[in-house]
Amino acid sequence: MKYTLRTAALMIGLLLISNGYASTAVETCKKLFDNAEYEKALAPCLEAGKNGHQDSQSILGEIYNNKGNSQETYFWWIRAANAGYLPARNQLAMKFYYGGSVFGPEEGWRQDYP
Repeated sequence: MKYTLRTAALMIGLLLISNGYASTAVETCKKLFDNAEYEKALAPCLEAGKNGHQDSQSILGEIYNNKGNSQETYFWWIRAANAGYLPARNQLAMKFYYGGSVFGPEEGWRQDYP
């Protein structure tokens, strides 16, 4: 019984620490992205995105979109969209509708409709 309580307390402590660390990554991701420090935002956003944070996944899509990397953009936006994150769904819809952006077609987004 004594070991069970210690183990449970240890597990709860580790869970709280990991959640706190993840929220720090999310906050750092958002702060750096909002300050247009995209390269610095990449690492904390990747950490938060891999842990399933939808806003961070959408931000990663934005960062990779600005770099012109349509595969990584799609990868992160589709993860967020499939999790129900509406801004990511909207971004994907716009890319597929326009075959890129409102400014014109972009490589990797063109759709051939019958």
